[in-house]
Amino acid sequence: MTTMTYQVKQQLGFATNYKNSTIMNGHMPALVLLEEPQLYKGYINGYCQPVARLTLQINAFDSLHTQHLHQLLDYCFYDHLITFNPIQSANDLIGLLGEAISALQKSAGLPILDSIQIHAIPEKTGEFLLWIPMLYEACFYPALSFVLQLFNQYTKTTQFLPNLALTDHIKELIGKFRTYAPTTFNSCKFLEAAHHQGIPWAPLTQNIFQFGYGRNSHWLDSTFTDKTPLVSAVLAKNKIDTLNLLRNAGLPTPEQHVACTEAEAIAHANKIGYPVVIKPINQDGGLGVFSHLVSEKGVRKAYQSARQYSPNVILEKHIEGKDYRLIVFNGQLVWAIERIPGGVTGNGVNNIQELVEKINQDPARGATKILKPICLSEDTTDFLTEQGFTYASILKMGQFVALNRIANICTGGTPVSVFDKVHPDNKRLMETAANLFRLDIAGIDFITPDIQQSYLKTRGVIIEVNAQPQIGTITAGHLFKDILSHLLPNQGRIPIIIVYGNLIDDAVIQQLQLSLGDQSVNIGRAQDGIAYINNKQISDTSSLFIAGRALLLNNTVDSLIYCMKPCERMECPELPFDRYDTLFYSEGSQPVSESLINACRGQVIPLEGAF
Repeated sequence: MTTMTYQVKQQLGFATNYKNSTIMNGHMPALVLLEEPQLYKGYINGYCQPVARLTLQINAFDSLHTQHLHQLLDYCFYDHLITFNPIQSANDLIGLLGEAISALQKSAGLPILDSIQIHAIPEKTGEFLLWIPMLYEACFYPALSFVLQLFNQYTKTTQFLPNLALTDHIKELIGKFRTYAPTTFNSCKFLEAAHHQGIPWAPLTQNIFQFGYGRNSHWLDSTFTDKTPLVSAVLAKNKIDTLNLLRNAGLPTPEQHVACTEAEAIAHANKIGYPVVIKPINQDGGLGVFSHLVSEKGVRKAYQSARQYSPNVILEKHIEGKDYRLIVFNGQLVWAIERIPGGVTGNGVNNIQELVEKINQDPARGATKILKPICLSEDTTDFLTEQGFTYASILKMGQFVALNRIANICTGGTPVSVFDKVHPDNKRLMETAANLFRLDIAGIDFITPDIQQSYLKTRGVIIEVNAQPQIGTITAGHLFKDILSHLLPNQGRIPIIIVYGNLIDDAVIQQLQLSLGDQSVNIGRAQDGIAYINNKQISDTSSLFIAGRALLLNNTVDSLIYCMKPCERMECPELPFDRYDTLFYSEGSQPVSESLINACRGQVIPLEGAF
């Protein structure tokens, strides 16, 4: 548990008397916090992530006023595709408060994966316990403060009016929270997949998460794993070194040169022949990449743009063909897509400008969405001119015109699955390239006229090897689950036993260790704030909880014995793990809480006579 800072307490209206301090302008607000929120960094009450518990009182409930509040929330979160349940009762109002606090965190990309829980407090009319999943208190408290004040303000209004100042403030809050969220789409999708599969997870840093416990755990940073060699990632980052290694291994690549000046770029282009491609030497995501350049003027402009991303620029021969991204995991091709460049298809009525505007109105496209808008730029104008079109051109029915030189999703491209069409020779080529770089997960960019034909016939080439590829969900959403299932058999769990009692003697521990011996080489034990492995102390912490967490972070631990005394028990005990396998309890101790028993997925056994 944690306590709030004085500043946040003041924002929430806390002083020494919670009830009296929440009276505003002589009027009791509709919703009142009765005590300081309790924040739990461990697992509690069936949750699989950190959670906060609020004790609330409803002083007044007016269905008309709450309708205005509901309209306001739908209006404020429309861009984030978040909708709220209607309010028909006081219980619904409490639920809406929790959903609004969660919505602020979710909109920022924070992994809020569990649901809120509401419990009416028996014999206390209008009082409720509200459980809200969270991750960081630096985000939770401002969200709570803002939403609580918003609710108390709008439950007194008589009409709904759009409020731009309010939506701007929400955007500002979300922007601040986003600095705590994972920076890659992959990380969020791995966390969602883990949640649905019952795989425990915990944040280590903003972008690195542990999945599973002890020896069966793995760390992931997007598609980097704790098995991804650093030397391979560094090598793949450099496009020149990448193609040199591929070439030395006899794998097909385009002709390529480094251009340190604009004059060198033009000289190389004239030598190898147009069209050519220009790209930064060490940039991912299609940034600064210009393909199908057909003139010295185009090379000059592209060179200057690419230099904004890297002091060194690559010029290579443009290869005619379709753009493919193929994913290799642990030496096996697991997915393949064709990346169709952002463009428009004619209808015989609208011009290119109008067709682009129609496409960008698609709710699936947006800066924070899976598909990105098609952006028109000076290079788009040049590319259209080279193809004989302008923005005012009206295309024939069914006529397709590309608007971007590259097919990356981030520039408005669209992925289409071709996994079942990959020729066996192309499959072997991708697996050979990934194994060459010693990468456990690799995204390989491949240009060929037809993925169904062998590269030996079509002269297809590898243009990049990505050590941390974006997977996406349009065609490959299943890969997050598949990768985690392969990395983390048995949900990444290890055997965990709780021993609960006033006196836990050495004989009991020895018997338990013997019972685990066949399946465990290194047995962790958390007892009296000390962490042991095979009876050897490895750390002395401030609490039993921290000792247990330290052992679950240790990738040598095969099983865990967690020794709890009644004095360490709360009505809802906070644990460093979400579930455990067996509970041994002393019948002479205080009763075991229901919450502790509910977290046990195996037997509950009295210690007396157990061995």
